[in-house]
Amino acid sequence: MIKFNHIVTAWMMVVLGGACASAEKNVCSGTDVLVRVEVGKMVDIYVEEGIADLVRSGDPSTVKVEHTSGHIFLTPLAAAPADITILDAVGRSHRIKYVFDQGVDEKIVVGDCREKEAGTDKDLVMSMVRDLIRGRQPEGSRRREGGPVIFEDAQVRMTLVVMHELPKLAGYVVTAENLTDGPAALPLQRIAYPGLLAVAADKESLEARAQANVYMVVAR
Repeated sequence: MIKFNHIVTAWMMVVLGGACASAEKNVCSGTDVLVRVEVGKMVDIYVEEGIADLVRSGDPSTVKVEHTSGHIFLTPLAAAPADITILDAVGRSHRIKYVFDQGVDEKIVVGDCREKEAGTDKDLVMSMVRDLIRGRQPEGSRRREGGPVIFEDAQVRMTLVVMHELPKLAGYVVTAENLTDGPAALPLQRIAYPGLLAVAADKESLEARAQANVYMVVAR
């Protein structure tokens, strides 16, 4: 059985099936922010670039707004709340557009989609993991053979066999070897490698002196 474990906490939902995805919505910087609201219910809007200022238009008593550490906590108090525009720390503006009668957004994250287009988004990471597991070279990557020992303890040694390089990511195929005469668990949670984004393995544990493949994706 292939076991997926994610090392970077901020990306945990990528490999655990996105259990919290329905509670969080991501939108791109520089666009209107459509927010599903109901009177009296709070929505958390997080701006990744930080909040420089808020511009309000209309009756301030129709909406309650608090902001701290990049978060805006917005609660409509009337069916026609005052307009709000967010100015982020890099000079972009984000106008809030209210949507009633379609449920309530629990959290909205406003981020720079250009960074994802540059090649480090979760879909590209998982696509590379799948290619590595299937023995395919990721499209557009450069292949390199061999490499150093990247992890070793008293039970398991892990050695880099193949590396596939993209401009922003690298995919590693690693051989994990049980150094003992008894069973050994693969230490995936203990791998500390610079830029590590995702790791998967063919097996959860190794029999005596057995080997298995481990697949890693790291940021370059």
